Amino acid sequence: MNFTKILNMQSELDRNIEKAHNVTGEDLTNRKIVALIVEIGEFANEIRPFKYWKKTININEDLVKEEFVDGIHFFLSLTLNIGNSPIVEPIIISDDQNIQLATLFEETSKLNSNFEKEQLAKAFGIYMGMAKLVGLKEDEIEKFYIEKNRVNYERILNGY
Repeated sequence: MNFTKILNMQSELDRNIEKAHNVTGEDLTNRKIVALIVEIGEFANEIRPFKYWKKTININEDLVKEEFVDGIHFFLSLTLNIGNSPIVEPIIISDDQNIQLATLFEETSKLNSNFEKEQLAKAFGIYMGMAKLVGLKEDEIEKFYIEKNRVNYERILNGY
């Protein structure tokens, strides 16, 4: 995946969102962290590894990709805030998706009290490891990111 390309796209999108919502210059870090945690939860809800009580689990691959890309949006935005490298190495803590997700939530939540480059890189790496565990390919992620970026611009134009 060309992280530099999508990081540049995210930078431009962030500027447009901040301008459209009159929050240019505000520190949005904590709000972005909360939004990221929510998006990770929405992604988890689409892949459903924790839903042991359901006999049939139908997974909509497009929704999985869409929710994953929503998380990428906030990881990239936070990367821009802190000035991290656009290169992200996937980290797989466990082949068990539930353990990977629990660790992802834990490490992402640590950003509230420890918003440092290393912590962000670790959480982002675990997120990208999650992509590998669910079979998402980097080219698919990039394609869906570009599409979601287009949708986000439409939303700005429509006063979302």
